[in-house]
Amino acid sequence: MEAAALKKASKNKNFQAVKKFWDSFIYPRNVEVVKGKDPEGIFAENMKGRVDITRNFDGKELNIEYLFGLFVGPTTSTQFTLIPVPVNYTFSEFVTADNVASTSVIVNLKHLASGVTTPIQIDSFTRYDKDGKLAQYDAIFRRISLQLTAVVQRMAPYILTEYAKFTKAAPPAPTAENVQKALVVLQADSICNTAATSCTGALSQYSSYAECFNFLTTQIRFGTAYEGGQNTLWCRTVHQQMVPLAPEVHCPHIGKTGGGQCTDFQYEDFMIPFYDAPFIAS
Repeated sequence: MEAAALKKASKNKNFQAVKKFWDSFIYPRNVEVVKGKDPEGIFAENMKGRVDITRNFDGKELNIEYLFGLFVGPTTSTQFTLIPVPVNYTFSEFVTADNVASTSVIVNLKHLASGVTTPIQIDSFTRYDKDGKLAQYDAIFRRISLQLTAVVQRMAPYILTEYAKFTKAAPPAPTAENVQKALVVLQADSICNTAATSCTGALSQYSSYAECFNFLTTQIRFGTAYEGGQNTLWCRTVHQQMVPLAPEVHCPHIGKTGGGQCTDFQYEDFMIPFYDAPFIAS
């Protein structure tokens, strides 16, 4: 946004609420939001949210974990993940009326281990309650398939180097097929180690590392960029970072059943009414 337009928008209470959210979304401030369960009072208790590349999230706790916990970086020393952390953002578009806002931001995402940084455009509709807290949102990650493809291509040297450490052999040729194979193996290994460490006793999801690794590498598909809420390895990748933070909630999500979060659903399910009110200014 141009400086003059940004200055004018900054006087609007909805803009201030939107800015507060995005300021808190940036790493490492987002870590404090997750640990403190919304210390800045951004979210309404019964809020509802939808992210196009995953699924619907009902209630304050789930929304904090999936909006902020997903982007805090690895939560154990052994985790391998494609998920980056947000390092900065700029406003691109902002329109508001009454308690509803439409916003577009460009967020720069950095993969901590490889250093690869790529931008992503995130568009959202938001509605606020009488106290100015976020009551509901509908978020869209624009061109996510292109963004993830670019990330994997730029991370290829890092991915193949890590794969060589796993196999104790020389890195394979940097072909797309080899990078994808390495990615599946590394991500499955990371999820299985997370499950073995954090999901024990009644929370156990697999009888052994071997069972876990076989399931993740042969029994389910890796998934496309927009299948972060379906029965895919990609969905379990999305969830693994949150497992050590709240194992009682997230262990089932990396298990065989998917725990109601990594389960296949129909395209039409996204059209089922979910929100308490439409994103229409009153």
